[in-house]
Amino acid sequence: MLENIFSIPLFTNVIDLSLIKLTDGNIYKKWGSDTETSFGQDNILEQSSVDYLNKIFISNLDQVVYCPYTVEVNEIWRNHYKIGDFQENHIHPKNQYSFIIYEKMKGKSKTVFVRPNLHLFQNCYEGDKFGFNDYYYTDSVQGDMIMFPSVLEHFVKKATEEYTTISGNLTVKLRK
Repeated sequence: MLENIFSIPLFTNVIDLSLIKLTDGNIYKKWGSDTETSFGQDNILEQSSVDYLNKIFISNLDQVVYCPYTVEVNEIWRNHYKIGDFQENHIHPKNQYSFIIYEKMKGKSKTVFVRPNLHLFQNCYEGDKFGFNDYYYTDSVQGDMIMFPSVLEHFVKKATEEYTTISGNLTVKLRK
């Protein structure tokens, strides 16, 4: 018998992009790649979009949260990737879940998730020769949304085409 212990949930949903109404704050270059983003700015997600996304978030979270809770979008921003743009390895601290919506793109996503404790596995094993994958490459396309625990390290490979994503962070509050 094979049991998968300590699994990490990664949710993939196809969403209706026409229902996502996000007004960007200021766009500026950030991170090591100087990727254009509205991260940390006054971005406004229309209430109808919040309601639509919350239904998806709750549907996902109901599979892994086993007590009453509420969910709140506490940050949302848009990233504009130009050819050669990337993002370094990072997590989304002080949040429980994060999401990426692939808004405008022709190919597949460049998002890559990193095995937790990768350095420990690399110290003992030679990656896939022992049945362990060190990285997970998403197959997301335009109109997909992925949702994942905010502590899951990830990065974005260099863009080979221009594309746009909407990213955000969620707070999940357990109710008593």
